[in-house]
Amino acid sequence: MSYCINPNCKNTQNSDNQLFCSSCGSELLIQGNYRVIKPLGEGGFGNTYEITGQGKTKLLKVLTNTSDKAVELFQREAKILSKINLPGIPKVEEDDDFLYYPKDNSQPLYCLIMEKIEGMNLTEYIRGRNNRPLEGKVALQWLKELLEILAVIHDQNLLHRDIKPSNIMLKPDGKLALIDFGAVKQTKGTITAKSGTETATGTGTSIYSVGYAPQEQMAGQAIKQSDIFALGRTFIYLLTAKEPHDPLMYDGLEDRINWRKFANQNISENLGKVIDQMTERLAKDRPDNVRKLLQLLNPPPSPSPPSKSESTVVSSPPSKSKSTVVSSPPSKSKSTVVSSPPPIPSRRKFLLLAGYISFGLGATFVGSKIFGSKQSSVTETPIREETSAPQESSSENNSTFDLGGGVTLEMVKIPGGSFLMGSPDSDQDASSNEKPQHQVTIAEDFYLGKYEVTQAQYQAIMGTNPSYFSKGGDYPVENVSWNDAVEFCQKLSAKTGKTFKLPSEAQWEYACRAGTQTRYYYGDDASQLGDYAWYDDNSGNQTHQVGQKNPNNFGLYDMIGNVWEWCEDNYHDSYNNAPNNENPWYNSSENNQRILRGGSWFDRAGSCRSAYRGGSGSGLILDLIGFRVFCAL
Repeated sequence: MSYCINPNCKNTQNSDNQLFCSSCGSELLIQGNYRVIKPLGEGGFGNTYEITGQGKTKLLKVLTNTSDKAVELFQREAKILSKINLPGIPKVEEDDDFLYYPKDNSQPLYCLIMEKIEGMNLTEYIRGRNNRPLEGKVALQWLKELLEILAVIHDQNLLHRDIKPSNIMLKPDGKLALIDFGAVKQTKGTITAKSGTETATGTGTSIYSVGYAPQEQMAGQAIKQSDIFALGRTFIYLLTAKEPHDPLMYDGLEDRINWRKFANQNISENLGKVIDQMTERLAKDRPDNVRKLLQLLNPPPSPSPPSKSESTVVSSPPSKSKSTVVSSPPSKSKSTVVSSPPPIPSRRKFLLLAGYISFGLGATFVGSKIFGSKQSSVTETPIREETSAPQESSSENNSTFDLGGGVTLEMVKIPGGSFLMGSPDSDQDASSNEKPQHQVTIAEDFYLGKYEVTQAQYQAIMGTNPSYFSKGGDYPVENVSWNDAVEFCQKLSAKTGKTFKLPSEAQWEYACRAGTQTRYYYGDDASQLGDYAWYDDNSGNQTHQVGQKNPNNFGLYDMIGNVWEWCEDNYHDSYNNAPNNENPWYNSSENNQRILRGGSWFDRAGSCRSAYRGGSGSGLILDLIGFRVFCAL
């Protein structure tokens, strides 16, 4: 069945073999590729449909309100979503907004094709539980996940302005997505109200949903605290299964919601206090950014005196040759010390060992500052100009570059070989962007950074340390965009006389797998991940010094967890027509979406699989994102 989207059509249903509507004569084939298979709903701005074409199912939003304000919001949504590529936010390709001309209608329809988020919204979910309130443990995890999504929006100087349960989707894999970005507005501080009034239906100048919007937003001024308020009210609904203005909870005299007695008894006192702070009546009394909220949700553990062996690890750098200095990661306990990379399997063995790949960035992008942290001298002392070229020292499998000022860069030699890139159909956790699995041959040996680029190394080359967790030294640099990472490689190349760049996605995954074909580069058991990676279960909501976990078979550290790593390639949503060699895969359409791999300190175990993949705009800066460098032999 094909549906006609002409709002004036009297009989919208047609057979699948028709190209034009039998009732009104409007075209049924959307953009020459898609057919509308069913209507999903109507709103104040327009209608939403499910469409299919090119083997994909997507959503089509059709604007029926043609006021200037509605058109402005609709076009803004398309522009914003095309620049953010995270699983927690619906994906829109560039040029996926277009005009559709119904038959015998002088006014065109504004249309937008976007990713269809499978699952149900949180209002439907609570009703499906027979209005049983959400448990405290689940609420805590969901709040963290949504804060990370909100951080991406706020870090781009944007406001969502309509956060509520019906605009949050629970996907079949248990992850959340924030939808309906038609109300998003760019901000640099406070938005000044215009004259007039407006409701959630989209007429006027302010957009909000009653019960979830704070007073300053209803008065026409929206700020970041307004989104935080709406998210807090959303969790009051989830934890009580009652709308915020339910007369059983809402105290009109005090303008307060007495929600605690209607919530599950297993809610921690800390979570309750955070939600209360998020929903304070006055904006000045709420946290002004999501990182402060994450600090409140994840207070740092009380420090405990280190054991004798741990004390030795922290206070003494490893014993190294003269050219290697303090910037190299500290040595570890006997059980995890790797003074040189483990034996590398033979090339024949690599041809027999296969790997697979994927991603879903679970939308895990946000961080929190460390209490009582102290910047190292590296971040405070100006960099001196070098009077001579940095020296390079080499061994059979490693190469070390002296960057000056007591900072070195260690590279590990990766032998060429072949592997399977992408996830098999048998992996139920794999996303569609990890398929099809395909054979890739890495023809040339290459060097890859033994560790993620550290703050000391970035400071030595760039003269600055942009990191949010700005501890300096061997902590991974973050808050760097793809553009920043490329500039670092260019300056490093000029300084050393060698060609440094970001690895291609194929080179990255080949190096990550190190000859394995398992879900993680050590095996399939997620319960062992804490021995190899810093992720949400063990990171304490922060980055950690590189090289503290077990390496892979190539002797590379932190290939999963700690911080996401940029790759050279443009992002593609599948491996269809992907190259079968190590070359970066570029888009023909100058798309600035770039590949991110490896997961981070904020991600769940599933996002740290060797196959997990995703991407974002080349200018995105977050405290979850860093990189490591490639060097040709």
